[in-house]
Amino acid sequence: MSKLASRLEWIVLVAAAGVLTWLLLIPPFIGIADNGDFAKVAGRYRLWGRSGAPNEFLYFQPDYDRDPAHYWNPGYYPSEAGLAGIAINVAKLAGSGRHFDIRWLGAFHSLLFLLALAIAVRATRPWPAGWRLAFAALLFLCFLDVSYTAYFNSFYSDTAAILGFVLFISAAASMLAGSRSLWLVAVFTGGAMLFAGSKSQHALVAPVAAVFLFWWFRRHRLRFAALLGSVLILLVSLVAVATTPSWYRSQALFNAIFFRIAKNSPDPAGTLRQLKLDDSYLPFVGMHAFMPQSPTVHPAWVARFSERVSHGGLAAFYLRNPRLALHDLNLALLSEAPAMRPVNLSNFRKVDNRPAGARTSRMSLWSSLRSRCLNRWPHWFAALFFVSWAGLAAGGWRWRGSLSGRLALLAASILVMAAVEFAVAALADACETYRHLLMFHLMTDSAWLLGLAAAGIAFYLRGDRSHRNGGICA
Repeated sequence: MSKLASRLEWIVLVAAAGVLTWLLLIPPFIGIADNGDFAKVAGRYRLWGRSGAPNEFLYFQPDYDRDPAHYWNPGYYPSEAGLAGIAINVAKLAGSGRHFDIRWLGAFHSLLFLLALAIAVRATRPWPAGWRLAFAALLFLCFLDVSYTAYFNSFYSDTAAILGFVLFISAAASMLAGSRSLWLVAVFTGGAMLFAGSKSQHALVAPVAAVFLFWWFRRHRLRFAALLGSVLILLVSLVAVATTPSWYRSQALFNAIFFRIAKNSPDPAGTLRQLKLDDSYLPFVGMHAFMPQSPTVHPAWVARFSERVSHGGLAAFYLRNPRLALHDLNLALLSEAPAMRPVNLSNFRKVDNRPAGARTSRMSLWSSLRSRCLNRWPHWFAALFFVSWAGLAAGGWRWRGSLSGRLALLAASILVMAAVEFAVAALADACETYRHLLMFHLMTDSAWLLGLAAAGIAFYLRGDRSHRNGGICA
């Protein structure tokens, strides 16, 4: 390895660490406000906002006290709870006492992100220096954007999804580039487990990672380690879906059925009957689960509702009504997808003397650009999505024996995962769909970046068949 390659990797990592420190750790640091979901993780550790109130939506809350009165077990264990537990225990060892500063968690999240970045940059070692620098610049522009990094200073389960995804995709790209080692299998497995365990909607697509890991090492000496990793990923995916409590599923179903489908239907009673709900449910049309008068706060009602409807039943309803499904998908594309950053969640603390709900403009170039493009040309964006998938799939299959072909197939697979994420976010809930599209945006960014890398490698190595059989990252 040349000194230039080594220096470039260190420059990238030091620069990324500097940006994350500037954003998340040094005052006036930023984060993202709580929409009510923090308690699903923080409540397990008896944490409550030091101000005496969560300041939901209006301000980012970084300071917490441990108070037994605020213990809450939501009935399931998202992978973010494990990450938070590590940071909380480290803070205890450092002498934080009953107080917890969320920057401990932000620092831990940042370390995991830097690990993924290091793996991604390392995989580009054989590239010309100029190309490596351009690739690093794109990584900075896309993945250090505040639309993703603001989540590092939060208890949202989305953070584990972001970190898990970038870890196993970076490891996958490095594997395709020729690096096959036990530590890389471990990173891939751990990242995929974090991703699968973050939310049940991500567990639906996580088995793709398990299949990839087993397939890539099926004839290698590490095949048993890869098999174990694949089994663990599948197990976490199954557990994440199976242990999702009925109250959590019912909230999403309630929103989808009453706040969007029946609300927009010319015949709400007939629509509800298709969903096996009688006329006694008509008074709930137009409500969402977070209204004070919502019946989802009553366990008995939730139990009866869950016996009648399920996400499988909702999927069957959409299959019987494909025009409605296309309408709702288009509605999400037009009105929800352009908001890459939550418009109702502040990035600032109350002590920063910024207006309630204010958002930062630091490191927001990429999300601002994408949001403008999606606002102005939503259907062109959708066309680009499908055209790029077709091109990546066709080119990847045609040149599947080469590194560029393998990267193109990986990018095409990620776009399939992104399409599933979009459909689930658009159809299975009706509140904060823009925030539920977070992983769709991250997957799309990742796939297109991998596609550009595949095209660049194909151009750089055209006529050179040495990259077909061997790896470029030993």
